[in-house]
Amino acid sequence: MPVIAPSQSSTHPESIDATNPPDTSASITGGIVVGILALSMAYSVALYFLYRYAQRHPKALNKVASVNLQKYFPLIYVFFIAVNIAEMSDSMWLLAQYGHTRSSPSLGIRDGVRLSLFSAIWTLLSSTAYLILWAHPTLSSHPIASLGSQAIWMFCTWVFWVACVAVMNQHLSLVQLDSPCAGAVYCGQLQADIGIAIIEMLVLTISMFFLAWLLWKNFKRPSPRF
Repeated sequence: MPVIAPSQSSTHPESIDATNPPDTSASITGGIVVGILALSMAYSVALYFLYRYAQRHPKALNKVASVNLQKYFPLIYVFFIAVNIAEMSDSMWLLAQYGHTRSSPSLGIRDGVRLSLFSAIWTLLSSTAYLILWAHPTLSSHPIASLGSQAIWMFCTWVFWVACVAVMNQHLSLVQLDSPCAGAVYCGQLQADIGIAIIEMLVLTISMFFLAWLLWKNFKRPSPRF
């Protein structure tokens, strides 16, 4: 009597394709590592020259909010750049391995990793743009560099990361310590992916409260009388 194999649930990982040679997986890892290292070095050099440019071309700041932004927010944007390079490399590696070994836990978790990759690229590029706006002596006064515009950007970015954490945790319960990843392969990388996403979500939340405080303080100040 023939035995019918049970159908595979969408929440269980696919079996790893043994026909794919391990050298290909190592090549994928090596290529991503080299690419990320090159990107990190390029960003380090660019940030150094950007800092030197800002030192040689200081801006006149006459508002308390502008002074606080000048002190703290460049560090936040540098943090986002560094963290999102790491998140982007982890997400790219996971997606490459899923495509190579056909071992994706489910379509939902793969969509969550794709969303984390999109959020990382979005945050990386937009943080770079805001850092350039901060350093430029004339563009820093553009409305897109204002407190309100940065608050809108932070809220939209925060929505992306909240959606990323929700999608990934819904399908694999990655933050549960008793049974993480539901036996899926590459559990450590998945936990790192959602861990960085949670950190970004928390930092964005704190930054939005800080921006709200700056806006409140700015509007509370009395107008100068002539």
